[in-house]
Amino acid sequence: MGLRVAIGFPCRPTRTAQMSSSFVRKALVSAFAKTDADVQVTARKNGWRDGSCAVVALTVGDHVFIANVGDSKVLCFVLPLGWAI
Repeated sequence: MGLRVAIGFPCRPTRTAQMSSSFVRKALVSAFAKTDADVQVTARKNGWRDGSCAVVALTVGDHVFIANVGDSKVLCFVLPLGWAI
């Protein structure tokens, strides 16, 4: 599985952020692997031959964790304070 996890905020993580980043990374990899295994079982049972991809953005405090698998991509922007999309 080609899972990529990018950690975005803050740009210079503190030691606490690095520890939580490691935990979140492991949790995301585990969740993607479990989901992939479940989907493969269902796909085989139903004769599906399609693929899939996923993007997840998880916010924990002032950190954003972005993960993707498959050919999906993520664009992440930080807007100046007071701006809205």
